[in-house]
Amino acid sequence: MNNLLYARLAKTNLSKNRQNILPYLLSCIGTVVMFFIMDTLAQGSGFDSMIGKDTILTVMGMGTYIIGLFAVIFLIYSNSFLAKRRKKEFGLFQILGMEKKHLAKILFFESLYLWAASLGIGILLGVLLYRLLFLVLMKLTGLNGTIGFAFSAKAVGSTMLLFGLTFVINFLLSLRQIHVSQPVELLHGGAQGEREPKTKLLTAVLGFMLLGVGYYLALTCQSSMDALDKFFNAIALVMVGTYCLFSAGSIAFLKILKKNKNYYYQTRHFTSISGMLYRMKQNAVGLANICILSTGVLLVISISTCLWTGIEEVTYTRFPHQISIEANTGVSGIMKTVEPVSQKMIEEVKTGIISIWKKSSSEKSMKVIRDTMLCLLL
Repeated sequence: MNNLLYARLAKTNLSKNRQNILPYLLSCIGTVVMFFIMDTLAQGSGFDSMIGKDTILTVMGMGTYIIGLFAVIFLIYSNSFLAKRRKKEFGLFQILGMEKKHLAKILFFESLYLWAASLGIGILLGVLLYRLLFLVLMKLTGLNGTIGFAFSAKAVGSTMLLFGLTFVINFLLSLRQIHVSQPVELLHGGAQGEREPKTKLLTAVLGFMLLGVGYYLALTCQSSMDALDKFFNAIALVMVGTYCLFSAGSIAFLKILKKNKNYYYQTRHFTSISGMLYRMKQNAVGLANICILSTGVLLVISISTCLWTGIEEVTYTRFPHQISIEANTGVSGIMKTVEPVSQKMIEEVKTGIISIWKKSSSEKSMKVIRDTMLCLLL
């Protein structure tokens, strides 16, 4: 059979299995939209004339990595559900005479079609929704930014690369499932129950360690800039630790309860523990996703509410003076900047250097501050 026939078979399979394919495709499109919008914001196309541009872009860039990590884990988990539902279909193909290499080619074209559809629709929706989300961001922050055409070639390239690698991983996992299973096993695969999972003690311990390190980083920040650097490292560690704990730690805990004969062989405990133990392997990642998403939503809402209600206090704390001039050119550079401005003022003011600090080992920054408000410029 030539490749064109495999491509047609893949298209037919996707069309006839749309009841199972459509939820997976929608999840792919949703993750593409989120990642593309965040990556486009991180490129800084609308923040060029905005004060604090570097800080905003740093936060957006770190958020892009977090969303990318979540997207990869979420799509691999979604693909595992899809592969389990399609075991009977692939087993039937093999019984009818198809070899495993033929199924591999069909899977390749299916993955290619899903990847192209996810990227095409997702990037298009991302371009359309970018303007709306940018306006919401400007409204919430009270800043002024310029909305340009939201088609960043770099963001498109990053999106194609990330989701291309994700679909390759899903393709290889599906291919492995076909190669290690016999046709009869695949034919009855959808009706098979879950096997009792093995105890992965090292993964459980690793999850506890990663979770502990993540919380330690979050609780030991000394300054705002230090917190910015450690915050996203803590998020990544907590995410990975949560997945490890749900997938391995929960099973290890249930196995410990099962070994306790006095506790396990009670009527109400026997049924619940044995049922959870057999289903936890498949549901662990889903529960971890729910945990991370709900925690993320609560975190964003609480932080946004606190910042919104206390914005005046935060502004006064960070900028206690009405005038602040920053430069890294030394005292002479600051005075050259201040003197032409002061000559145009109705009221002459004298400025004083309040503080001098080092921005790096080879560069000095200075701040000129005036406690009283300057008069209006001519």
